[in-house]
Amino acid sequence: GLSLAGGYRLTGGPAALYAGAFAEYSRSELKTTVDADDWTKTVTNEIGFGPLVGVELMLLSNLSVFLDYEIAFDFAFPSELVSAGGTVTRNDEPVERLFATRLGNSALIGICVYFK
Repeated sequence: GLSLAGGYRLTGGPAALYAGAFAEYSRSELKTTVDADDWTKTVTNEIGFGPLVGVELMLLSNLSVFLDYEIAFDFAFPSELVSAGGTVTRNDEPVERLFATRLGNSALIGICVYFK
């Protein structure tokens, strides 16, 4: 997937609070094969966006670690391709909507390098 986030530092110093926003996109595919002519492929495109808040700790003048918390509005667009005897049909599923609060950055501590 691909994600983009931006923030504004609310406090100064080596440990700073920040607020901002994020947007993300991902695509997943899962194919189940019986043989060359009989298979099922599920494709899901997902987008998400929302605000975030976090804390950043400067370790060096150009290196920091951060942890953020997101309020996410996620949308999934699933579809299924089915091949039966070599004839392929497409079934679009309803859009899935999800509202979630979660730790950002896949719940990992992130590393940020600044280039001056």
